Amino acid sequence: CSGGGGGGGAKTARPAKAAPPTTAKAAAPAKAAPKPAAAAAPQPAKAAAPAAAGGGGFVVAGRVDPARLDAHLEENSYVGGFSPSRRDVETLRMLTGAGATRADVVAWCGRARPVGHPHLMRWVEHLMSFTPGELARW
Repeated sequence: CSGGGGGGGAKTARPAKAAPPTTAKAAAPAKAAPKPAAAAAPQPAKAAAPAAAGGGGFVVAGRVDPARLDAHLEENSYVGGFSPSRRDVETLRMLTGAGATRADVVAWCGRARPVGHPHLMRWVEHLMSFTPGELARW
C-alpha cells in the first residue's frame, strides 16, 4: 500500500553460497545408479480456484476476505493460478469496493490497513505495476 510506482522497495542481496572445499584426493569412482522404483500412482491434479465472483473460497457474503485471499495467494501468483487474468482485476475491484486504479487501491489501504497479509499485499503491489490499459486487456 505504498502507493509508489512499480518496482517496490529496496531489495537486500542474499549472500552467495560458499563453494565446497576442494581436496587433493582423486574422486572415488561413481557407483551404479539404483534401480528406479515402481511408478507411483498418479496424484490428482489440484483443482483451479473458481472465479472470484463465484466464490474462490475467499469471497464471503459478496466481499473478499483478506485473510482467505492471502492464504490462496501464498501458493498462487494470481487469483486463477500462475498467470494474470480478468479474475484478478475483478477480485481487486471487489477488495477495494471501488475500482482497480492506483487511487482506489491507495484509498483502500488507508481504510483497511491490511497488515499481516504479505501475499495479498505482494499481489496488490504487483497488479499496480501494470498500466490501466494492460489491466483492461485481461
